[in-house]
Amino acid sequence: MKKTNQFYLDDVLKAIKTIEKYTLQVNFNQFRQDQMRHDASIRQLEIIGEAANKLSKDFPKTNPNFPLKQAVEMRNFLIHGYDEIDLKKVWKTIQKDLPDLKTQAKKLLEK
Repeated sequence: MKKTNQFYLDDVLKAIKTIEKYTLQVNFNQFRQDQMRHDASIRQLEIIGEAANKLSKDFPKTNPNFPLKQAVEMRNFLIHGYDEIDLKKVWKTIQKDLPDLKTQAKKLLEK
């Protein structure tokens, strides 16, 4: 069975919601000190990037504002640069970038 863009966008949205659950009412110091919490959040960011990477080749042409490249680059860095992960950057991504990504993914799923 061939998976559609809707399938992968749904995975993106599920991963974002999971990260939101993991980081609800948590500040950066709590996040940094809780290895299970930040490891779990990093895993969900990897899922977002992997799902983004599986979107169709036409997807970027029809959705140029969707941060596809950034999501894939973040996934690649988290996996291959695991020994250089800066939790401040991960936290910033969660706090600043995911809300916009969530909004965009929701809009695309509503189409």
